[in-house]
Amino acid sequence: MRGRHSARSVRLLHHGLVRRRRFPKDGTLTVMASFYPLQYLAEKVGGEHVTVTSLTPAGAEPHDLELSPKMVDSLSNADAVVYLAGFQSAVDEAIEQHAPKTVIDVSPRRRAG
Repeated sequence: MRGRHSARSVRLLHHGLVRRRRFPKDGTLTVMASFYPLQYLAEKVGGEHVTVTSLTPAGAEPHDLELSPKMVDSLSNADAVVYLAGFQSAVDEAIEQHAPKTVIDVSPRRRAG
């Protein structure tokens, strides 16, 4: 099951970062990732076409994240944001209030059944 979600995440990232976006003049998209594993994944998928910044500082607890006004502004001005809905309430709220150009939610979809 985990592998299936990981493959879905990679497909979402590839589609959101590489296939759907027109690249800026310098050829690099600015991507904000909500925490390190998503930063790593976005860097690997986007390669030389992305500059990725994590919203969660290194060594900080992702669940306790509080975003400064400057980080919320950076998020809203990014070409894309990669996050896991429901994992960090501060990121959920910032995305809801300051919709970035492209939002990539890597959370697994729940199936009816």
